[in-house]
Amino acid sequence: MNAASFTGVALLLAAATTAHAQQAATAPANDHARFIRDTLREVTLEKDDPYPAASKLASRGSAISSALAQALASPDQLAAAGEIPGAGPNDPRVELLTQLRMRALKMAATQITLGFDPIAAIARWAAARDDDRPGGRTLPARVVRLEIPVLQQVLPGYLFYQMIVPGPRVEYGQGVWPSQNIFVVDEKARVWRIARPLTLQRFFGRAMMPVRDMASARLTAAAWAVLASVLANDGYYRFSNPVDDAAAIVMPGGGYQASARTAAVAQSEGGGDSGFLEATLTFDGAGHLTGVTQKNRLVPGERPEGVASPTTRPAGKGQPNSKSADHR
Repeated sequence: MNAASFTGVALLLAAATTAHAQQAATAPANDHARFIRDTLREVTLEKDDPYPAASKLASRGSAISSALAQALASPDQLAAAGEIPGAGPNDPRVELLTQLRMRALKMAATQITLGFDPIAAIARWAAARDDDRPGGRTLPARVVRLEIPVLQQVLPGYLFYQMIVPGPRVEYGQGVWPSQNIFVVDEKARVWRIARPLTLQRFFGRAMMPVRDMASARLTAAAWAVLASVLANDGYYRFSNPVDDAAAIVMPGGGYQASARTAAVAQSEGGGDSGFLEATLTFDGAGHLTGVTQKNRLVPGERPEGVASPTTRPAGKGQPNSKSADHR
């Protein structure tokens, strides 16, 4: 697949860095810059969904690309302590607000670069499904982009999104959404949903770059571990970077075998999650995926009252992790 269109956001970010080095840190006081600043102020800690602001920004099209690049290059100007009552200069709430607004900028850049809205494409996919789901044919939860470099290295030409549906997992065949969902969008706005390991293996084998050496074998195993951990995540886990623990060997008959592990990262407060997920992939001499074995040894920590854990565990206090898919 031609992945050229998916490099546009990276080029825009690179242009932002260049612009930042050549110009003063403060963006020019022009209409586009003011429009971006005013729109970003609509993203607050109370209204923390960046999607409406991103869509509003993208509605201006490529005309705002230069101002958008400058905003992306100046994250320290996206939020101020004065916007949050009682916040000091190093208040973590300022950092959180900055991250939310940066996400809005990136979402807008993606829409402008591709010429379509990937999240709207996912919503259209959901509306066209012929199964009967409670609440109608709409997305039941927020869709979040998986911005993890190894996915683009191994599976170029695709964008990956995560949607975690609150509540206990309900298996297929009962007419409802599963708890963990991965949506894949290509450059033609086609959408796939992955919610089971078997579906993941079918898509992965078809979409991955062929494994040619030990390095690409390790990266491919790490990419699998990333996506598999998304399917195992109830929204409260944070995971280590599987690239750091990936290993590969040459098989006697040709091809490679590679394994990668991602571990649950302890939370600074609450949480208590532990364990790991490990996957071993085999590839034939042509570099194609021939098999996957996986171990899931994740042990959930405390969860808020009414939230079902992946395994039996007493409920307790805790907050959902909005960055659960961002492997550290």
